[in-house]
Amino acid sequence: MTGDGTGLGGLVLWTLGLVAISAPFLVAAIATLAVPRWRARLPSRAPLLVVTVAVLAVPAAIFLVSAGPGLAVGLFQEGSRRAEDHPVAREPTVIAGISFPPETALEYERNGNGTRRLIAARPPHPLAVGGLELSEVRLSEYDPRELQLRLAHDERIEDWPCGGREWARFYSVQPDQALSPSNWTFMSCPLVWDFQLGAIPVSGLTVAKLRDGSGWQLQNARLNDTNLDGVAYEGFTLKDYFTLYVDTERRPTRWTSVLARAARIGDIQYPPGVHVSGYVSGARVFEGDARGVGVDVRTGKELEGCVLQDASGRVLGASGSCSEAEAKASGELAQPSSR
Repeated sequence: MTGDGTGLGGLVLWTLGLVAISAPFLVAAIATLAVPRWRARLPSRAPLLVVTVAVLAVPAAIFLVSAGPGLAVGLFQEGSRRAEDHPVAREPTVIAGISFPPETALEYERNGNGTRRLIAARPPHPLAVGGLELSEVRLSEYDPRELQLRLAHDERIEDWPCGGREWARFYSVQPDQALSPSNWTFMSCPLVWDFQLGAIPVSGLTVAKLRDGSGWQLQNARLNDTNLDGVAYEGFTLKDYFTLYVDTERRPTRWTSVLARAARIGDIQYPPGVHVSGYVSGARVFEGDARGVGVDVRTGKELEGCVLQDASGRVLGASGSCSEAEAKASGELAQPSSR
């Protein structure tokens, strides 16, 4: 017998395992067919069924005996590796510049080269860091500059009411510096459910800082989950999502969504599914696609691309350049291209 378990000894063990697993099936089948009293109680097709089960038991036993040890070893190794990647700290541990106490639950990520990276820590009790109480810290798997902090309870961050037990996202201020509490800048969080800003028609918003520093974005990306008939706002019925943009003083500048129902603005009729953006100037930008575009009800002409209309419904432009229409709607309406 060789050291890896093959040879005569391995064959004997394999055979014994096969017999042990398949014997009960074979004995039951033979006994059922051999004893007249038992066979008489069976339906006419039952003997064939019993034989089929007995025959199938043999390859099943072969599979279990052959693959069973390998499966058991694989499951054991997977369990061991999971335990190695999810240990409990026995001494203070630092992640992203935060020191966690003993008994903190850790999580490691395995890299392709066989090394591991500490990516998450969950302390045994909420940890106070930078004026916040945290129940978990997690590094992003995709962006080394991003850090996610699970808030132990509701917190105000940059005067936004972030919801407790939710993930708040932070970024490092300088890309070449390691993440630490002194190097964070707040980026986003889910707000408390009942937060309202002005006439926003929905709750369940997430706030995110705009990368150019010009303000913030508030969004509910699941309008259909709680508002199956759509949301009414500024004369439209909206669906799918609702996004509001505000400046650094929290004043609304524009909003975007999708039409849940057809809408007529001036002489232009828009079908459901068209994207719409509204601006504080009163202008509207409608973006159609292959599923539907705006139609001039007087002439029947289709207006493809992005259509810009002012507060009165007058068409100020229609072109394939949505960025141009959005720029004009944001305030450059003094020189619109009339159509």
